[in-house]
Amino acid sequence: MLDNPPNLLRLSASVDAFKTNKRHCFPSKAAVRGSLLEMRRSNTVAFVSAGMLSPKKRDHMLARRQLYLNYGALSLATILNDQGFKTLLVHGEHREPRELLDALVQDGTLPSSLPVMLSIPSFYALGWAQRFCKLVRLADPCAKIIVGGRWVVGPDPGWLRKKLPEADLLIPGLAEPVITSLLTATPIVRRLSAPTPQFVLNHRLVSGFERYQPSIEASRGCGMGCSLTSPSRNCCQPSRSRPPWR
Repeated sequence: MLDNPPNLLRLSASVDAFKTNKRHCFPSKAAVRGSLLEMRRSNTVAFVSAGMLSPKKRDHMLARRQLYLNYGALSLATILNDQGFKTLLVHGEHREPRELLDALVQDGTLPSSLPVMLSIPSFYALGWAQRFCKLVRLADPCAKIIVGGRWVVGPDPGWLRKKLPEADLLIPGLAEPVITSLLTATPIVRRLSAPTPQFVLNHRLVSGFERYQPSIEASRGCGMGCSLTSPSRNCCQPSRSRPPWR
């Protein structure tokens, strides 16, 4: 339960001054007068790759040390960074959502004037994502939470909406064609064609990038068509090859 909210709630005086409903946040005069300096927001787009509350198989020390880089989120962070935005990608791994949120607050990444981009790489990460969204909304009612993850959002957005009521937007499919619009007042949330990327991924945008073992991403997704995997059922979006030097 959320009996002890994260450190951002030290700004409780300013948060309480906001009149909120389920979807919007309207600052009162008291908030404007007394808390704008106190609740200073960064201009960083925080990409959060949802972790898991425990390893999906056996829970032991070695399993918790296995790290998987979220290439989809890194691609989006790189696009925005190349356009002049300050971006950061953090991975939940097997840390508690509260621990990661506290770290983002302490280093000044949150609260931000720009959205929190939450990527859910698999359904195993849904429980972690639910806790994280609740903590973010409790800590900062004005935060805009955008959720992506093609294998989790795509199959049934209506079902996922019920699981993540704190999310402002759910983005199906690949977000590269629409990522810039998500920072505007008129975000594009429909699926668009995503051509093969022609840019180099900036691994230095990953918090603790040196902890992730080097790898070469030859394609985005698997094209083998195995019946037990989600990609085989996504006939409209084939895997996209990437040259090894990229």
